[in-house]
Amino acid sequence: MVVAEVHGYRFDLLMISMPREALRSFVFLFFALLAPPALSASTVGSESGENEGPRPNILFIVLDDLGFNDLGANSATVGHTPNLNQLASQGARFTRNYVDSTCSATRAGILTGRYPASLGFRPAGRGISPEVITLPDMLRGAGYTTHHVGKWHLGFVSEQAWPIQQGFDSFFGFLDQFLLRGPHTGAGYNLKRPTYVNPLLQRDNGAFEKKSGHLSDVLVEEAIDLLARVKDQKQPWFINYWTYLPHTPLTPATRFASKFPDTPEGKYNAMLMQVDAAVGRVLETLDASDLTRSTLVIVVSDNGGTEKQLPSNQPFIGVKNTFTEGGLRTPLLMRWPEVIPKNMVIDETVSYLDYFPTLESLVTGNTSGGLPGRNLWPLFVDNTIQRKALYWQSGPPRALSWSFLNREGDQRITRSFGMDPELMELAAAPDGHARRKVATDSAEIGDLQNQFTDWHLGQRELKTLNSKVNAQGVGTLTGDLFQRSLGFNGFTFAIPIERSARATALGRQLIAGQEGHWQIYIENNRLVANVLGVEVEAVAPDVGECSKIILTGYFDHALAFFGKKEATLALYVDQKRVDSAVINTFELPLEGYELATTLGQNRLGEARFSGFLGRPVILNEMLLEDSSSDAWLDNSVSALSTQNCERAVRGVF
Repeated sequence: MVVAEVHGYRFDLLMISMPREALRSFVFLFFALLAPPALSASTVGSESGENEGPRPNILFIVLDDLGFNDLGANSATVGHTPNLNQLASQGARFTRNYVDSTCSATRAGILTGRYPASLGFRPAGRGISPEVITLPDMLRGAGYTTHHVGKWHLGFVSEQAWPIQQGFDSFFGFLDQFLLRGPHTGAGYNLKRPTYVNPLLQRDNGAFEKKSGHLSDVLVEEAIDLLARVKDQKQPWFINYWTYLPHTPLTPATRFASKFPDTPEGKYNAMLMQVDAAVGRVLETLDASDLTRSTLVIVVSDNGGTEKQLPSNQPFIGVKNTFTEGGLRTPLLMRWPEVIPKNMVIDETVSYLDYFPTLESLVTGNTSGGLPGRNLWPLFVDNTIQRKALYWQSGPPRALSWSFLNREGDQRITRSFGMDPELMELAAAPDGHARRKVATDSAEIGDLQNQFTDWHLGQRELKTLNSKVNAQGVGTLTGDLFQRSLGFNGFTFAIPIERSARATALGRQLIAGQEGHWQIYIENNRLVANVLGVEVEAVAPDVGECSKIILTGYFDHALAFFGKKEATLALYVDQKRVDSAVINTFELPLEGYELATTLGQNRLGEARFSGFLGRPVILNEMLLEDSSSDAWLDNSVSALSTQNCERAVRGVF
């Protein structure tokens, strides 16, 4: 147990590691009964370390695609964000806050405190698996009511990924911007270009409902109404207000558009003014409801700007979707009157992974073990904090992008879309413009490559699987349902098998599978694998010999780029590719994610495998042949195949 002292308040950092199924019911009661009071205006600086005041309400505002330079407080030229500028003057403004380079990945990191890559968000994902403790889970367990207003973008195909199932008491908004137009009928979704006009929105788990007016106006009215409902409750509240502004399409409300030229630049400036006005209305409501002093307000942008209209990310190089200073470095503001000093400017490196442990320490006095982020409260005392390296990764296997910011924050190594890695010397040029190519294993980068490779290998293997198998390896896998259900972005399933002498006399024998999603089986002496209807096959391995089966693929469902979906699937036996397929006729399942992965038989106990099955490994990335792999990622098929097959079959590692 580690003890940290902040404003005279002692935090015991208790290490907790439990599956969500066991933890979820327990955590609500435990935090509610045992959580000590947290920092408040009445106890800041108390020498006793006792906290006697109430915990703060929390208003967490996420802006969409707003760049570092779009905030007037960061810029000498932008003058359209007076409310955000005032908020910055009333608390802390962070000048080196890092997020991910895209919407979904950042939101996944904020909501879990975990690297998005470990959750399958590279950068998009099907959802956060239910066993993962989310920020609203933790806060609700600590006695908070939890609410989400606005954009979600953390999965929509399965209801288990929706906000109500992720720890929120209420939800109003949209699960994905491509659902805003509709109409949605039958069992599927009608994905179309986003719109701000008369949007289709949802409440809780309810049906889509068309709302009249501009999306931003509808959402801000909901946020204001919500504040009216919670202002007199005894429990503290947590409200996520996640705007869509200033994300494209460039459709500001008329009353803002009329103030600027009818040009892309003018429309974007109008949207900056509109989102600032929306935030201002919410902050005014806090004032009018006498909630300002008791509310911690956090404002952040989910990634850098596109710079298609304005130099949104100046002075930094890069844009949204790139692992550069401009794509990753965004505004972060925090205000809690009488606790966070006014006009505080913090230049220390912080990230979106720090928000969860910061809030957890605030409301419970503890931080969960295993999370990569840090508690930021010491920064408000003496502006010091333990430094950590930061990592990013995304993209399809043949156009991978990744980046690594070292612990000191003065070197960034980035690979963009499969091109050669580049080293950015940020100590000499903080804007990231001083960059040059570096060779793999070059002496100048020391052990940075090893650090990054170790991090990557730790993110890709599913660790929350619960297995129940017998001595022959027959049984089930549960947990991590959205990544365990193969067929979305990158995936790999590997398992050693040994067929018995009587295997050839039997019919279909299932090696592994999940009903309605994927399966690997042997039939008529053929090894067959099928993922969402995409099939590969080969001659079955010989009887009595241990063989390592690897099924790996990348399924791009083109949820943001209509008509461009493509599935790549490859089957390997003992490091040799025996078949592959590339196809664009497949569909994204809407249900069945909760079903167990069965090993050696189907869920009815039929199609039994004759022989031995070793311990399966599931990765959330596609593996490549040595000639195409990335040495920094160690993502080759041969690297995974080095496990001793004989010992694996007997279940010994």
